This record gives sequence, structure tokens and C-alpha cells, in this order.
Amino acid sequence: MPPQEYRSKLFDVMFQRYAKHHGINNVRLSVVEINGTDEIYYFHVIYREIHSMLAALIGSDLKEGFGK
Repeated sequence: MPPQEYRSKLFDVMFQRYAKHHGINNVRLSVVEINGTDEIYYFHVIYREIHSMLAALIGSDLKEGFGK
């Protein structure tokens, strides 16, 4: 497992634990993976459920902008 993927998964688990421990139910985490020339890049988008459409737009914009 590459270091970038490990850090991404670690951050995901830490975020989920924090949200569960503090009773945060309406905040989500979305991971955007972009295939670079030599490695995969991971972007984490944290958003409230009511902003899920905006998070999807951010994810697609990141893929379009950085995925070239």
C-alpha cells in the first residue's frame, strides 16, 4: 500500500471515529482519487449532508482539473 493511500485511509478512519464520538451525524467525508502519472492523489471533501450536490460538483471539478 503506497503511503498516500495509507494516509488517506487513516484520515478517513480518524474522521469517522471523531464524528461518532462527538455525535456528529450530518457531516460526511468523500474521498476523490485522481490517477497521477506516477501515483494516486487523494482529496478529502468534508461537507454537511444538505450540501451533497455541491460536494459532488467539487469532486468532479477536482477530477477534471487535476486528472489531465
